[in-house]
Amino acid sequence: MASVLGPGDELLRIIQGAFPVGIHVRGNEITITGESSDRERVGRLFEELVVLVESGHQLDEEALGRSIEMMRSDQKPTEILRTEVLRGRKTVRPKTAGQKRYVDAVRNNTITFGIGPAGTGKSYLAVALAVQALLDKEVTRIVLTRPAVEAGERLGFLPGDILAKVDPYLRPLYDALYDMLDHETVARLIDRGTLEVAPLAFMRGRTLNDAFIILDEAQNATPEQLKMFLTRIGFGSRLVVTGDVTQIDLLDGRGRSGLVATREILQSVDDIAFIDLEVSDVVRHRIVRDIVAAYEKADAQASQIKQLLPRKPMNSTVPDVVGANEQSDVELDVLRWIRLARLVLQAERAAKDETLGLIFIDEATMTDLNVRYLDGDGPTDVLAFPLGDESLTTGRFPDEGGRGPGSPRVVPEMPAILGDVLICPTVAQKQANERSRSLEDEIALLVVHGTLHLLGYDHGNPDEASRMQKREQELLDKFSQNESSL
Repeated sequence: MASVLGPGDELLRIIQGAFPVGIHVRGNEITITGESSDRERVGRLFEELVVLVESGHQLDEEALGRSIEMMRSDQKPTEILRTEVLRGRKTVRPKTAGQKRYVDAVRNNTITFGIGPAGTGKSYLAVALAVQALLDKEVTRIVLTRPAVEAGERLGFLPGDILAKVDPYLRPLYDALYDMLDHETVARLIDRGTLEVAPLAFMRGRTLNDAFIILDEAQNATPEQLKMFLTRIGFGSRLVVTGDVTQIDLLDGRGRSGLVATREILQSVDDIAFIDLEVSDVVRHRIVRDIVAAYEKADAQASQIKQLLPRKPMNSTVPDVVGANEQSDVELDVLRWIRLARLVLQAERAAKDETLGLIFIDEATMTDLNVRYLDGDGPTDVLAFPLGDESLTTGRFPDEGGRGPGSPRVVPEMPAILGDVLICPTVAQKQANERSRSLEDEIALLVVHGTLHLLGYDHGNPDEASRMQKREQELLDKFSQNESSL
């Protein structure tokens, strides 16, 4: 029981902090109090931990943390953590459910693709499986290869012949081997030709029978190289391809990555498996997981913004609108509001090379902007920021109706970028409820209102307000009548 609870009950405290239950230990008896579902889950966790300890597994904070994550996902830690990939000098086991799926796929398919971020054990587990297959005499040799593509450096400036030049790129594979086999064994296997570590270019024209073949860093192989490599497989061989599509070092980037293209082509072919490893499968230092997660979040935001950029045809006479949804409180059809803003620009005869930014933000961001630039005391519904308005001698005047900044009194010749319209959907939702109308109607009004401000409209006096309100209604009616054709 002491092995399960940890030194000084350290592991027990982690379990108590992870679940809303009370845990009392007396001797070998554990009493759990709390909601029935939580009690049952924690009880099963202790049962799993006892089995792990009895089977010789060393429990520590990392292993316990992963076991807790598995239990929350209704997975059994014993089925994952007790799976042996390699036995001998060093025992290698999967540490996550994703790694277990990956190991099972390699064992059950002729070709397996392991795709995921750094630190998920793609290469390490593949090498371990290869070594075990060799020890079990399932194959007669191991072939490890990588594309010789450098991350921002030049291969030609490295000293030595071609083998010396590519050696740094193959070093991670050597490191994995030396972690599982002693140096003398690795050297002997290489001398006999049982173990071959070579650049991808050396694979051309060969047929590899009875071999366990691993292509590492496949995201840096071109489609032509990957096709060449996949067709090297012979009878009795098994092939594993690993890569991280977020770390492509090819000059042409993602568009030339064979790993990206090959998945689309081979996804439905029998005896080929594609396994995606995720942030939760990172088994390096915890900070690596946090770094990967941060980059994934940034990439997702960039991808979302890119998807919201309607493309103008060549020689288009339509002003452009760039949209971004930087809030998650209210579900929005951003593309619809981009079309509305573009209709306003067309109707007002904005120049074809002009661009407007339409950005949806949360209340905290809107409050910060309203306080900082307009001396407001909370969030407002819409703000319109003309490009470079600080340099305009006439200044920028706040809306009197609480709808954000207006346009300059004297509109100068407009630049290519008009400015940004920022809308807070949560404020819009509250206003819509107060006015007994739909959120869509409220958002539509704010899009038109903010865009007109950037085009010179204002409501500083009754005449201006009447003119602007009339034009807003005309544009909203036009959008309602023509939306299906936009």
